[in-house]
Amino acid sequence: MRCEELKRRIVKFVHQERHVTSARLAKTFGEDPNGSITCAENLVVAPGLSREAGEALIALVAEGRVFWSPICRTAYHLDGLFLDLPVSYVQRPCDAPTWLPAAFNSPKVHRRVMEAIRLMDGVGYDPSITDPYQGTRFHKIHSN
Repeated sequence: MRCEELKRRIVKFVHQERHVTSARLAKTFGEDPNGSITCAENLVVAPGLSREAGEALIALVAEGRVFWSPICRTAYHLDGLFLDLPVSYVQRPCDAPTWLPAAFNSPKVHRRVMEAIRLMDGVGYDPSITDPYQGTRFHKIHSN
């Protein structure tokens, strides 16, 4: 599948389904048990994606067409993904591989999620990070 076609399908899926885990994206658009997208040193936010799906998702986030925010790991368990990694709900570099469970949303839904997070005093964000959209910028992808 061409990259632009894959991106179009991912955007449509995320906009229709709302609060989509990478487990659901992987099942729909390509799985790789060893693949993951990280947002900081050793901080995994999207486990299980194929390289093609991961690169398309990174591009969509960079373009501002899809956003991510922290979500309870139970959402991943409900989608059939169980990771044997420590969990962190704060976006910061980690010494060892750590999982920050994330949901992917349309810009409209993301704005509502961010407002709810702000009302809860910034759960999921390091207070030293002043940019609330820093979490939308993925830095690297790992996939075999």
